[in-house]
Order: sequence, then structure tokens, then C-alpha cells
Amino acid sequence: MNSFRSLPQNVPSAVSNRSGKLSRRTSFRGDSTTTPAAWLPASHAATLLPAASDFATDVVSWGRLSCAAFSMRGRTHTENEDAFYVAPEHGIFALADGVSGLKTGARASGLAVLTATEYLRRQLTEGVELLAAQSSTVFVWLEGAVRAAHQALLLAAEERGKPMCCTLDLVLVQGECAYLAHVGDSRVYHQTGGMMSALTCDHTLAQKLAELGLGEIEALNTRWQHVLSMAIGSQNGVEPQILSVGLLPGDRLLLCSDGVHGELADDSIQRLLVGAPAMAGWSLVKRVADLEGSDDATLVVIEKQ
Repeated sequence: MNSFRSLPQNVPSAVSNRSGKLSRRTSFRGDSTTTPAAWLPASHAATLLPAASDFATDVVSWGRLSCAAFSMRGRTHTENEDAFYVAPEHGIFALADGVSGLKTGARASGLAVLTATEYLRRQLTEGVELLAAQSSTVFVWLEGAVRAAHQALLLAAEERGKPMCCTLDLVLVQGECAYLAHVGDSRVYHQTGGMMSALTCDHTLAQKLAELGLGEIEALNTRWQHVLSMAIGSQNGVEPQILSVGLLPGDRLLLCSDGVHGELADDSIQRLLVGAPAMAGWSLVKRVADLEGSDDATLVVIEKQ
């Protein structure tokens, strides 16, 4: 029997923004036992949702950015081990997927997202005037945010006596450009001019073996697709993929965990990624639910207006 909670009957309404203020509070989905509200700056209230929640959603509009986020617990999971964060007023977005086999996935994803996004917010506050002039500075910030999250998980794992690992995709949108940092097998897609392409490379053993010429990726995925070759919190360290992409009006970014792209082929994702961000995100998560996906499915749709 499908253990998804019944999905809401209506698509969350798109949020209009005429006043220049946040249409809704900044949203964070993670494990509240690991990320108490006291950790969050008073000026940056966030919505904390329980890790065991079956379904979470947020729709936010700010200036020239609009976004929608959805997170759904997998059919075979007792808690949602994904986490997302959307703060369009800062141009910061994040998604993480906890490694479920370690039984600490929800805590890992929540802590990684909170640590990385808070690091970026501090850098923006201290160096916002450098942003437009020096893209290399932003790359340094993104790598610092990833390494801060990695160190936080290592320390938490040491305290708990249990490994804590997760994927992490971190996006900073400033002006006409999006800057990305990526670790793991969650993905970031870019949709422009009606075409969609993946910006990130999966950090999986299957992909690694394929790059070494030891087999075709389709065959290797059968056995090694879900084995990460790099993860936040891993004892092997991290070397994040960091890149930037220009954004035109109407362009979109899609951040999604493997509970989404593992169930839906890229052409299916592109076909469903239409309409306002709330409608597009809803179409994707509903399709995953219809397929009774076993893994947690989380996505963030960002549109440049």
C-alpha cells in the first residue's frame, strides 16, 4: 500500500509580489531535532517541518525571482531524509538528500543545508559589493559553504558515534547569473528557450567507472547507480563541482533529489516543467507519487522573471 499522505487537492497558488516584500516566510525543511529554531538568526525566521512529514511545500516570490518547493516522503521510508531551503530575497537555494542506510540521513541533510546557507548569508552580508565584480569570489564562497557543511557533519558524526552523510546542491542567484556548488547525486537542471539540460554530474560509483572506461553507464547503473563516490560528511573528503550559468528572463533552474530524477527520465521532466513554478513543481511531484516512488522526492523550481 502506498504510504504517501494524500496529496493536497489544489496546486499551491502562485504568489504575487507588488510590495517588494517576501510573499511568504523563508522556508527550510529539515530535521527539527538537529536544527532548532534557536540556530536561526532572529532576522531570518524559517519554517521548520518535522522530518517525518509526508508532504511539504512552499511558494515564494521576491523581486525578479519566483520559486516553488515540494518534498514528499518515499513509500518505503519512515521519515523524510531530504531537506530544502529557499530564500529568494538573498538568492539562496539549497537541497540535500541524506544517505538513508546510515539511519542519520534526515539529521545530515538538515544540518548540511542549514550550515551551508547560513555561511553564504554571512558572506553576502560582509561582501555584497564584491559580488558583481568578482565571480571568482563567489566560487570561493560556495566552496567555503560546502566545506563548512562537510565539517559540521564530521563533527556531528564524531559526537553521535554514527556516520552522517548527504548530497548537497547549493545555488546562489545574483543578477543575471546563477552560481552552483554540487556534491552527490541530486541534480540541478537549467531550462532555457524550451530546452533543458543537466548542469551537474552525478557523483556515483557508476559514473566514476564509466569515466574510467570500465563499462557503459546504462549497465553500470544497474548495480552502482545509488553508491555515492562523494558525499558531504564522507571521510574521503569533498571536491565540489562549482560552476556558473547565465540566466535570461523566463529561464528556470530545477534542483531535485534522486527520488525525482530516478523515477522520471529527463524528457519526462522537461515535458512536465511547464507553467508557473508552483504548477511545474506540482506536476513533477504528482507524477512521482503516481508512480509510487520508494525514495523521498524533493524539488525546488526557480524562475528568473
